[in-house]
Amino acid sequence: MAKVRLDRVRKTFGDVVVLPGIDLTIENEEFVVLVGPSGCGKSTLLRMIAGLDDMTSGTISIGDRIVNDVDARDRDIAMVFQSYALYPHKTVFENMSFALKLQGVEKAVLRRKVDEAASILGLTNLLDRYPRQLSGGQRQRVAMGRAIVRDPQVFLFDEPLSNLDAKLRVAMRTEIRSLHQRLRATSIYVTHDQVEAMTMADRIVVMNAGRIEQVGTPMELYDRPANVFVANFIGSPAINLLPGRMGQNGRFTTSGGASLPVQSAVGATPRPLLYGIRPEHLEIDHESGLPFRVEIVEPTGSQVILYGDLAGNPVYALFGDLRGVTVGDTLKLSPRSSAAHLFDEHTGTRLNS
Repeated sequence: MAKVRLDRVRKTFGDVVVLPGIDLTIENEEFVVLVGPSGCGKSTLLRMIAGLDDMTSGTISIGDRIVNDVDARDRDIAMVFQSYALYPHKTVFENMSFALKLQGVEKAVLRRKVDEAASILGLTNLLDRYPRQLSGGQRQRVAMGRAIVRDPQVFLFDEPLSNLDAKLRVAMRTEIRSLHQRLRATSIYVTHDQVEAMTMADRIVVMNAGRIEQVGTPMELYDRPANVFVANFIGSPAINLLPGRMGQNGRFTTSGGASLPVQSAVGATPRPLLYGIRPEHLEIDHESGLPFRVEIVEPTGSQVILYGDLAGNPVYALFGDLRGVTVGDTLKLSPRSSAAHLFDEHTGTRLNS
């Protein structure tokens, strides 16, 4: 396996700048997820690492080798796509072994590699079937098996679970993560789904408009988002953002005049700020809480999501064991001060430590 390093990687299409200059290092055996909205450049970046798209400028290194001018087939990478890209007229065995066959690998070695990958992925009993005889999850396993048999330095995943239903996506997330722990392969995974990113990554790279907003472990991004974009993108339901200013009393005053607690080194300031609090960090406080009028109730089984008005602001609140709340009820809620975030309203930058 190998380290992947990107130095000032830039991509333009004519006058359109897609990636203005990316610097990023993926360590050996690390599972890194590139996440961001559609059009942020994450798939373009992955395809440049794979050698499927050309760079405008910059350097990509895999291990100790600069691969700028190396063809995709010679970069010692394997890629799993959103579409399974299986040959419909070939069996599972033939699909998984095709690349090795083209390389002239001996039949005995080829068979051993396919059998090993099939055993890891639970495909042993399906090797004689054709793709049309497989479920979506089984087809995706075959696509991963085709990558595994090549024993590459780096695995690249381009939204491989997007075509699967919700239940199967959860199962495949577990399988891919388990596979990584078993193979200890350097892996780069692209998705627009922040839940996939949070549950699978060693580190997450949050991208927006071709730029990296923040890099960190899932909980680093969740607990200490660098800016409003990251705070909004990581976490479901999204973080609540209330406009206002810091007062002389060390509390935040919303534009509607409500006073909110915050643990912050940010002093009183006239500049407009945003008070960020995640839905799960709003707590019922019968004595000093602010009135919260419930407008929507979304039960999920283990949790209930409430949407309503808090101090003149639309707010989500998330509870794990709250029952019997209905539309029109009024609760009294207080934010957990230690979990509050302060952001500059104009720049979006996080201010409190």
